[in-house]
Amino acid sequence: MNTAADEQTPWTIYWMHFKGTNSSDFVDMMLKRMGDHVALYFIPGKRLQLFEEIYTSLERGYSTDNICYASLSLQVFLGSCCFDNNYHGDT
Repeated sequence: MNTAADEQTPWTIYWMHFKGTNSSDFVDMMLKRMGDHVALYFIPGKRLQLFEEIYTSLERGYSTDNICYASLSLQVFLGSCCFDNNYHGDT
């Protein structure tokens, strides 16, 4: 069994950690909507671009502006994951 990415069609894993006063509510809601596990397959598009923007913002440093931008963008990103049927940014 090969456990490495295919050389012709490699894969990438993206992950993040988040916390806050509403984070457990979001995780509970996502688990209810998606079942007993959370899995999301990204396709190139606006959602992946938003993830990259969040990452880049934090890579620039932890100024108030960078943190606020990343935090607000994260809400949109997580909403697009939880309500995938409503999200049309990648169509």
